[in-house]
Amino acid sequence: MASTLEQFLSAESAYDMVEILATAAQFRDFVGEWPESLEVLEQFGHGSLPRDPFSGETYAYELRRGRPVVAVAAPDWIRKKPGEHITVINVGK
Repeated sequence: MASTLEQFLSAESAYDMVEILATAAQFRDFVGEWPESLEVLEQFGHGSLPRDPFSGETYAYELRRGRPVVAVAAPDWIRKKPGEHITVINVGK
């Protein structure tokens, strides 16, 4: 069973990923396309984006089939498979 801290970090990462996707959606509404990277979002004037609470690094971000995907390296207590990531995928246009 996960500790209270681990549960908090897991919830924080889910919130952060949704925040990143919402920011990417604002970028898309203004520019007309999804940002290619988190660096593009930061340069666009959105400032510093949240960091992965487990590692302190930036979240993984990529476009798959033209849609943004944000991922966090899942700790062992969450993973079902080694190296698995938790992802939030924007299913919008």
